[in-house]
Amino acid sequence: MSSSYKLEASRETQRATILCGARRGYTGDNSVTLDDVCNALDSINQRLQQEKKQTLGCIVTESILVGRTEDAGYRERVYRCEFSVSPRAEPIERHLFFGALMTYLNELGKTFEQERMYAESDGVTYVYRKSSEKQV
Repeated sequence: MSSSYKLEASRETQRATILCGARRGYTGDNSVTLDDVCNALDSINQRLQQEKKQTLGCIVTESILVGRTEDAGYRERVYRCEFSVSPRAEPIERHLFFGALMTYLNELGKTFEQERMYAESDGVTYVYRKSSEKQV
């Protein structure tokens, strides 16, 4: 049986994930939707492109976090933003990839008033908490 596909490109994966909660703020009922997250990413990409800065491709999936607390039946919607660079694209230096990831993390966190943001990269999970310092 012959294959209809042949290998076009391969290299070490450049991938990281940001988790974003579906609630604005730490408590409350003001929810974030999948469209909200996609629109925020579009807006971030447009701004970065205008500033001639690195953008990253992203696949967004809605998920459910189950059992985070001792309370039985705990459920929370979260959005998993998987950022990656295609093997067909120009490779990005590791520190530039991580810097771009941090731009997305900060912008999504501010846009959706997140208390904490989570990023996973190279097998390490990073937890960022909203700074209590006032921005001038």
